[in-house]
Amino acid sequence: MVALAASVLVAGAGVTASGAVTSAAWTDHTSASATITSGTWSALGSCTALNSAGAAVGTCAISSMIYDATGGTGKHLRTYDVTFSVSSTAAASVVFQANLSAATVRVDTSVGAWNWPTAVTLPATQMTPTSPCTALPSLTGRATSANWMLQPTIAFQLADARSAFQGLPSCS
Repeated sequence: MVALAASVLVAGAGVTASGAVTSAAWTDHTSASATITSGTWSALGSCTALNSAGAAVGTCAISSMIYDATGGTGKHLRTYDVTFSVSSTAAASVVFQANLSAATVRVDTSVGAWNWPTAVTLPATQMTPTSPCTALPSLTGRATSANWMLQPTIAFQLADARSAFQGLPSCS
């Protein structure tokens, strides 16, 4: 009786009484991914400070984001000033994700409503977008400053229609 009970117990574990292993005829494949940064998240967005070798250094936060708006219907321009709080003097650049719709208006002389579905980023010296134009008002990019401690603010522009500017947008 003990031998029979042991045989049933072993068989329930996927091993037959003869010692052969059994397995399923299929396997389920799963995968997962996550983005990890050393920055912080706020309503304005998040950022990570990088040294010249591209390694994360110190802490980073978007401390303010303001814009000025000008132009008529279908020809709006916005000039954004984004200020980063970077703790490391070794920081050469910042990679960021910003929620532009959370920015504070400083001056708005534009006429008519802003149109996010047709908005584009314009070429800038301190900011290169890495997200497509269709992702706006969410913007990811890389920003540079000669000294984040003394010059923590970058400026860039958006237009809500191609008729508002000449040349090509910087987002794709």
